[in-house]
Amino acid sequence: MLQEIHLEEAVRTADLVITGEGRMDAQTLMGKTPAGVARLAKKYAVPVIAYAGCFGDGIEQCTESGLFDRVYAVTEQEGAFDPQMAVRDLGQKVRETMSEWIHMIDTKKGANE
Repeated sequence: MLQEIHLEEAVRTADLVITGEGRMDAQTLMGKTPAGVARLAKKYAVPVIAYAGCFGDGIEQCTESGLFDRVYAVTEQEGAFDPQMAVRDLGQKVRETMSEWIHMIDTKKGANE
């Protein structure tokens, strides 16, 4: 699927890749889309942020894998996951974290010029 949407072409020239899924856990690294996207981004040394509706068992495997520069959960509560609440809160979570990443990208670009 990633080849069909020409993702590699887009990632190769990106400053930052954002990916995600409903629940990030140990299974994320077992061939799910966020891991595939992150591996592709790492091929081109592009930083990767992952957003999840919530974290599940084994999230530390994702955070320690080196594939994701940062992972964020929209819902801080473990257990019960409300997809409607996660979708509603995603925009706020992205706004909260993007200023940090924009600063990092600008700093990186300035160092490379």
